[in-house]
Amino acid sequence: MNTYIRLAKDYLFVLICFIGVILSGALRPAHNWDMIPYVASAYISDGYSEEDLRSKTYDDVKNEVDSEKFTELTTGYLPATVYRDWRSLYEMSKSFSVRVMYIESIRLISKTGVSCSRASRISSIIFASSCVILISMILSQLEIPQFFIILVIYYAGIHHLAEISTADAMACFFSTLTLYCILSERNTLAFITISFLPLVRMDYIILSAFALLYMFFFVSKTASLISLIASTMAYFFAISHGANYGFLYYFNYTFIKIEPYPSKFVASKLVLDYVKPYMKCALDVFRHCNFSIYFFSAFILLGKAINQQINRLDYILIISIVFLLVRLTFLPLYEWRYYSFTMIVSSVYLIHVCLKGWQGMKRAPV
Repeated sequence: MNTYIRLAKDYLFVLICFIGVILSGALRPAHNWDMIPYVASAYISDGYSEEDLRSKTYDDVKNEVDSEKFTELTTGYLPATVYRDWRSLYEMSKSFSVRVMYIESIRLISKTGVSCSRASRISSIIFASSCVILISMILSQLEIPQFFIILVIYYAGIHHLAEISTADAMACFFSTLTLYCILSERNTLAFITISFLPLVRMDYIILSAFALLYMFFFVSKTASLISLIASTMAYFFAISHGANYGFLYYFNYTFIKIEPYPSKFVASKLVLDYVKPYMKCALDVFRHCNFSIYFFSAFILLGKAINQQINRLDYILIISIVFLLVRLTFLPLYEWRYYSFTMIVSSVYLIHVCLKGWQGMKRAPV
């Protein structure tokens, strides 16, 4: 009876967290600017173009936000240019269209009668709240008490993912699902999710590659090669669905100069422009509150590797950390929402190791 009471308390706590994430997204929408090109991408898929695309997109957004927020979303060099000129809106939106599954989720949800702007929020709420269930399943798999879920949610920023109109909540869910399937040896589902990760975010081809490297050596070489082909096809399909303006454009857009017309972009030729972002990124990572979790989990992992005591959970942490490092190498910007799943893995890993150590100390003879 005590066991059932404890389980009921645990899952009541999970339910409260689940509802809390939903309410956070529903009551505190960020209405970030990214919502505009995502909404436009959905309308492009529906056949809108030129001035019709511009008017349809901004009418949709205007009906979702108040006048003060709408003014904010259309003020400034980039927002104002995109607002005035359908060519800029189209070109910017095509660079967002590569997040195929998120765009399609917006289109699907909008079929229920809600606007595309609201659908972009609903999609984020659905996948962010689903992350809560997934984290609970991971804790159960590792026999970690469910009340630790609040720490994982907080440090991974799951409640904030529910508030923003981006593909990040969906990316966090599917990447975490992939690693959970590997952890729990649900290999068939793992191969499936690995295959379509690039349709969620193109840069997640990095995660697919390292996850498949593990699967190749420890699960199935044949299935890994098939999944590699599938994920590569998904990557190129995403490119064909949108517009991949290339690494230099995204680097220059992020760190050097905002260009509202990607097709007219000219890359900087100053070496220092490419060096400074890496220096700033290193400082940002060290100063971020999540750095200590990454550091201690990696430090413990290194100790286990030296003693040749690596298990499946260790490999999952390795995949996550390597993904973070490789992605930062290509785009040196530590934006927490890009790495929510790595924080889920790192924080769960640290909690698991600490609990195992505590249990070992309690069992040790005095």
